[in-house]
Amino acid sequence: MCGACGRRVAIDAWTPILSSTKARWEGANFVNATLRDGGCRVRVTATSVGWVIRSATGQGVVVDTATALWTTLLSLREVPVDLLLSLPGRCRRPTGPGAPTPVVAAMSDAAAATARSSLPNRLPRPGRET
Repeated sequence: MCGACGRRVAIDAWTPILSSTKARWEGANFVNATLRDGGCRVRVTATSVGWVIRSATGQGVVVDTATALWTTLLSLREVPVDLLLSLPGRCRRPTGPGAPTPVVAAMSDAAAATARSSLPNRLPRPGRET
């Protein structure tokens, strides 16, 4: 999927909330702020149907779901799992002016769910500590 045709290939639980271009831009801003706070130089840009992830070396990866976005980010060594696991707790506030938008809530939930599912793969195996 390159995003040029405007058609979505894959969907996940957060697709309905993140289906508009405005929502994807807001999601990209949230992801970039999260990565910047975590000391990562990776950047995300919204496209017509997904996101482009640019690593510090300039390599680009196109993704079309929030799950794919966070999975790809976790595949990069510079993005720590605990940064993603802590997002829902940091983003949840009571209702009011400081409450997260539905897009921020969806992105943080997607990040935590993806991090939890990939955590066993990121833990060192006995005898293979790095």
